[in-house]
Amino acid sequence: MMKHLDLTSFANTLHSLDIALHEPGDTLNEVKLQMMQDSVIQRFEYTYELAWKTIKRHLEMQQETPLDDLGRRDLFRRAFEAQLIQDPEAWFGYQDARNKTAHAYDHKIALDVYRSIDPFLKDAKALLQTLEKKYGGS
Repeated sequence: MMKHLDLTSFANTLHSLDIALHEPGDTLNEVKLQMMQDSVIQRFEYTYELAWKTIKRHLEMQQETPLDDLGRRDLFRRAFEAQLIQDPEAWFGYQDARNKTAHAYDHKIALDVYRSIDPFLKDAKALLQTLEKKYGGS
């Protein structure tokens, strides 16, 4: 019998990020635009965190062994081997973006991270769809 992985939180954070990222910014003044970008970056941070933790939980359930000693890059390589993600290198980039937001705030860095979020959103949605097929939805 297939074990169940609850995908509800991951799906909800992904939806929240999608809404924030695609809010029309052309009608906003500069301050509101900056606040919107900050909001998107924060949603990216927690969506990314939940994405890698969901991958880890899935792999642990499949192997029935903890993967606590596995680094994130190795985790993404295993996720690729398990056909959960298409490109581990892209996920390495999302990890780097997440690290940048966690350690220092600089407007240029924030803009670079902001620009990387749309590809992350597409890849995270694909991950969620793959997992939903395995577990029957959230």
